[in-house]
Amino acid sequence: MRKFLVIALLILCCSAAFAQPDALHSFELTGGAGWSNIGYKIADMRQTGAVGGMLHAGYNIHLTRWMSLGIGVDVESDGAVTRGDLFRSWTDVTDTDGERYEHRLQLNDWSERGRVWLLQIPVALQFIVPAQKVSFSVQVGAKWGTKIGGSVNTNGTTVHTGYYEPWHLTLSDMETYGFYSARYKQKQPFPASVNSTWHVFGKLGILTPLTSKLYFTAHIYADYSLTDLLKNVSSEKPLGVRNDKEGMEYVHYFMPEYTSLLDTEAADLGNSKLLNVGLEIGLRYVIVTRKRSAHSRKYPCRCLMD
Repeated sequence: MRKFLVIALLILCCSAAFAQPDALHSFELTGGAGWSNIGYKIADMRQTGAVGGMLHAGYNIHLTRWMSLGIGVDVESDGAVTRGDLFRSWTDVTDTDGERYEHRLQLNDWSERGRVWLLQIPVALQFIVPAQKVSFSVQVGAKWGTKIGGSVNTNGTTVHTGYYEPWHLTLSDMETYGFYSARYKQKQPFPASVNSTWHVFGKLGILTPLTSKLYFTAHIYADYSLTDLLKNVSSEKPLGVRNDKEGMEYVHYFMPEYTSLLDTEAADLGNSKLLNVGLEIGLRYVIVTRKRSAHSRKYPCRCLMD
């Protein structure tokens, strides 16, 4: 990340040194919302994307009337939703009476909403088609990102039953033996085993003047990570939901405490690339740092000159 930041700053410094006589700089603040996906898969479950968003603060130096180079700071939110029913069982388990049986766990109407927040450093090249009222722009660039927060919200029903093969008997609703149904609802931190990510992104939109130096911007954006967010570490932890009640901790000794599906053998973390697309709007403020020519006084921003 340090090399990326140093290279980006060197490019900006060199760009400033070779900028046009009427050097134009701009600062922008934007926010966007749309659709996102984290990309991981859970066995036997449906996985979809979720609402995504981003905030951006940036600085641009305008190299010519149609091109600028920028660097900034982004905060991006990406999400994913997992839904479905899931079954797991443990064989050769001993109950409180010393009898061996198969413990069965069914997750019904199970949903997990994963949300991760990233701090990103973007560097972008912007191409502008200048006009007096509405200018069109295209941006392409790269980002480095790191996780600064996140959570997993879980909701669903657990059903614990016991199957005794010698008698072909299934026991349920017997809390003394750990066979019961319960509603499960919790919020956990997003798994800590994540990587820093490298992204490519693009924006397509417009700029229109509000005052002599202030511009309204609107862009459609797309951001895709080239590297996986989640570390592809094969988890040996079996899926289990203990829901321990008083006196039941021993009954469920074989079953790990539940954090999220991402921490279990049910998760496929081999492809956890991020995708975030949406609409971004904001403001751009333009500053002229050198004396302008008579022609440039007509328009405050070199990118909007015709």
